[in-house]
Amino acid sequence: MPFGLAVETAGVYAPTARRWYRLFRSNFPPNEAEFSGTVEVDESFFGRKRNGKQAIVLGMLERRTGRVALRHVPRRDDEQTDRFILDHAIGGTTVCTDGAQCYVGIDSFFGYCHVRCNHSEFVFGPTNRIEATWSRLKRFLRRTVGRPTCRDLDETLREFEWRTNRPEMFDSPLRFLEIFLNPVPLACF
Repeated sequence: MPFGLAVETAGVYAPTARRWYRLFRSNFPPNEAEFSGTVEVDESFFGRKRNGKQAIVLGMLERRTGRVALRHVPRRDDEQTDRFILDHAIGGTTVCTDGAQCYVGIDSFFGYCHVRCNHSEFVFGPTNRIEATWSRLKRFLRRTVGRPTCRDLDETLREFEWRTNRPEMFDSPLRFLEIFLNPVPLACF
């Protein structure tokens, strides 16, 4: 539900609605999915460069299922990208990336099949779907948060992951509670 509509429907002030959204997002467990087959990995920048407050987000999309994994990182370097890929892609996976220097060597060091495309030569084919995911994510952020702060970004990324990977959870509030609260044993009540 878009933020403005939530404020209007609930009849509360914007800070109250923001607090509700934060509490809602903070209860999503982290994404620990492992991807296989062919995955697309890319990074995107959020925020305004001129203010020096850009956030870097790494993303991975599994082509077969369309599932995503996202992580807000402090910088774009080998250490961050390698850790992200190792956390989510199992061995033998084909990893498609752009020509960024931070992806060099993932095939020789970690045993992945690495396909690179050169965006500066307008070759986007191998990373087409993750590029489309960035568009969807930025639209989602504008619609639900407006301009996200770094404080909200991690939780909002987690919500987007869950909405992409398990869309049936968000069919209705009752369906969300059925799936989300299912692991809680009845003896607790």
